[in-house]
Amino acid sequence: MGGEKKLAFDASRFSGWSMDPESIIIVGVDEEPNEATRHLLDVDSNAEPVDEATVKNMMVYGCVEPVIITKIGPDAYMVDGRGRGRALREANKRLVDEGKQPYMIPAIKRQDEEHKLFGVMVSANGFRREDSQLAKGEKVQAYLDLGRTMEEAEVTFGVSVTSLKNWLQLLELAAPVKKLIKEGKLSCHAASKLVNLPADQQIAKAKEAIAKAKATGKKATGKSMTKDTSGKIVPPGKRLVQKILRVEGVTESKVKVEPKPEHNNFFSALRYMLGELSAKDIGLDIKAVEGEIKRLKQAEKQYNTDVRKAQREEAKKAKEEQKAKEKADKKAKQAKGGNSKPTSVTNKPPQNGPTIAKKKGAKTAAA
Repeated sequence: MGGEKKLAFDASRFSGWSMDPESIIIVGVDEEPNEATRHLLDVDSNAEPVDEATVKNMMVYGCVEPVIITKIGPDAYMVDGRGRGRALREANKRLVDEGKQPYMIPAIKRQDEEHKLFGVMVSANGFRREDSQLAKGEKVQAYLDLGRTMEEAEVTFGVSVTSLKNWLQLLELAAPVKKLIKEGKLSCHAASKLVNLPADQQIAKAKEAIAKAKATGKKATGKSMTKDTSGKIVPPGKRLVQKILRVEGVTESKVKVEPKPEHNNFFSALRYMLGELSAKDIGLDIKAVEGEIKRLKQAEKQYNTDVRKAQREEAKKAKEEQKAKEKADKKAKQAKGGNSKPTSVTNKPPQNGPTIAKKKGAKTAAA
């Protein structure tokens, strides 16, 4: 021991940095994808608005979960953590406006082949397990036990006080009912309806619901059947499913697709989502998908340009018509005024007056 302080663990190190979030390039946000960066484009994530609750949380704690980056040329590019990066950028802007120090973002570097980095991006977003509401309630209570307030918890957990109270309400359930929730046999939503009942009735009704579900071949977990509370790995979330189905050509407006000879697009997409097939197995052409997205963006840009041009031309035409109308009105007014008054010629002294007078006089004399 010798009083020496150990500064490291008996483990290997990896590349990690504390970086300015503005210095990490998000493809599709900071720059358009190209041949070298197309595999790092996540259209869905970029399209999502920055989460206000996350921004408020980061203004207090900073970004607590590292992002994954890769180096292309001299620059750092985001592989995973686009939402966190964008939220911290917004949080830092507000902190600077308040005269406070902005946060750096923890970043882990990963250099690999394009398809593996794309796989990292998909895996990081798709296989995160969300806590059940009961587990969240237990964490909220532990936080409050540290002497914190509900208002502070609202910022820490990123939800409203009403949601916090709903989570905490589940802690009042009987212990056997809580156990059924943790085993994934009963959903938190179904259990929340039992809170105001005596403990024995809670247990009886919970078991009754589970037995009924088994008899009908359904689960008593309702909407939570896609969320596993037992710690097992569960299928990816809705966003990833939608992304894969869209890549495969299955959308709300186009449910029927032409299956490839070797497999059906719809079910192969689901199998890919579950990890049973690789991108190569299902013929997933990311480059083609990105090309289509680029084409649609260009078409939308051209449409907006055409609309603005048409609006300008319409405004110009209306202005010209107004000027022509004003000019016609002015001419009509002048013409009307000329018929009611003597012309300017009759008001002038007659030209060559003496000659006319002389001729007139000569004519009179002759008469």
